[in-house]
Amino acid sequence: MAITVQSYTYATIDSTNSITVSAPSNIQSGDFLLVAFSRDAADPENVAANYYNFSITGGGFTEFIDIGKNNSDTALQVFYRVADGTEASSITATSTQSRDSVAFYIRLTGVDTSSPINVTGTEASSTSPPIDIGAVTTTVSSCMAFAFFNFDGGDGDPFSFSGTGWPTTPIYQESGNLGSFHGCGWETKTVSSAGSSSAVTLSNTGAADGVMGIQFALAPSVVSGYGNKIFGLSSASKFSGINLSDISKVSGV
Repeated sequence: MAITVQSYTYATIDSTNSITVSAPSNIQSGDFLLVAFSRDAADPENVAANYYNFSITGGGFTEFIDIGKNNSDTALQVFYRVADGTEASSITATSTQSRDSVAFYIRLTGVDTSSPINVTGTEASSTSPPIDIGAVTTTVSSCMAFAFFNFDGGDGDPFSFSGTGWPTTPIYQESGNLGSFHGCGWETKTVSSAGSSSAVTLSNTGAADGVMGIQFALAPSVVSGYGNKIFGLSSASKFSGINLSDISKVSGV
């Protein structure tokens, strides 16, 4: 089953320590939910690792990315959860530090909910764009690769991506429109066969300031358990997402 971004929401704050982001529309049990928090963070490597971190009220989310670089003055956390019907209409996260921040809340379908994170890459950072956000190497076919970036300011846009198969215009939001604020963006691509997601270069035509980026990839769900017969089909041209090991017999074709 192909992984699909079904909907997303975002929220921004300016120099406060609490952020609330509404849940995406039409969440169903079994959906895969991503939440990313991007923050302006002065010298994150020179303080305790969790100095700028958000904590999500109520739990239920698992963090799998927590990075920060002092040459970019930015920090990024990414969490996930498999929807089970108990999701609230919004989530709130708090920090001990008041910083400019952006949050994205993304709903996906088609993700392997038992082992969703196929691979996580290594962050790239610089005092200004452009930067090359390194590829990840997926281990199964049909993964969805994400490239996230954050920017230490609100005056760096417009941003652009370049790389094999990547969209050229990232989804982007900022906490304001001045250099003292903060921005965050992302895009996705499907990696059809197991292997490299391809590096993506982030560029901009706005102001120069600290920037950081990272890739990761989600694994697709596997359709199985069909038994040994499928009835009642006519004029079918294609099946997808079915393992050959799940098919014991095809007749009348």
